[in-house]
Amino acid sequence: MFSTYNEPIQCDGLSDYMEASAGLQRRFTLDPTLRSAASFMEALEGQPRVKPYFNVPCDPGCPCGRPHRITKSLMVSADGACRGNGMAGARASIGVFFRHGSPYNEAQVLSGVNPTNQRAELFAGIMALQAVGNLLCGPLPEELELLVLKTDSEYLVKGITEWIYTWRENGWTAANGLSVANADLFKRLDVIVVGYKNQHGITVKFLHVPRELNAGADGLANRILDD
Repeated sequence: MFSTYNEPIQCDGLSDYMEASAGLQRRFTLDPTLRSAASFMEALEGQPRVKPYFNVPCDPGCPCGRPHRITKSLMVSADGACRGNGMAGARASIGVFFRHGSPYNEAQVLSGVNPTNQRAELFAGIMALQAVGNLLCGPLPEELELLVLKTDSEYLVKGITEWIYTWRENGWTAANGLSVANADLFKRLDVIVVGYKNQHGITVKFLHVPRELNAGADGLANRILDD
């Protein structure tokens, strides 16, 4: 509840997610005031520590002057790494990050022939959404309506939020007449997104951030390759 001018401002720091005003597109955009590393981390560090994940931060311009978090929301971070990309003997890994100390954080070295950065990034996104599915199997402090996958992979975000619609119309053929690269993984990611909405009523959106805002997942993916 907002105060009058002569009353202290009292605010719980919560904002509702309004799907109608946010639009139906899959891409999520941070409020301008949260796009620096310092302001973004401040918004996360102010959240309650009782949850194994972060709510999605936002800044509705509240008179309290503090960043808010979207109720019934969850943000998961994903990153893929590939050392020796495009070369024989390349090794790839994924990192899935909810928050420091979360039992749902995950890192894996990927098996398979000739891994690439792009496939690692897509596998990371798939496994992040699957990890949220595991979280849904347990007791949650709130019912979820919004799931935001945060990644520093522009390739993943543009592919699943923009290019995929053209690919479908063209029978998964790219503009050069060749089959779309990594179509198998984009299709898997798409199935998961649609499944969350149809089976759980959860809207999945994708947030592209610079690498410094994805340090948790990036660190997990790279540390496991160091072991």
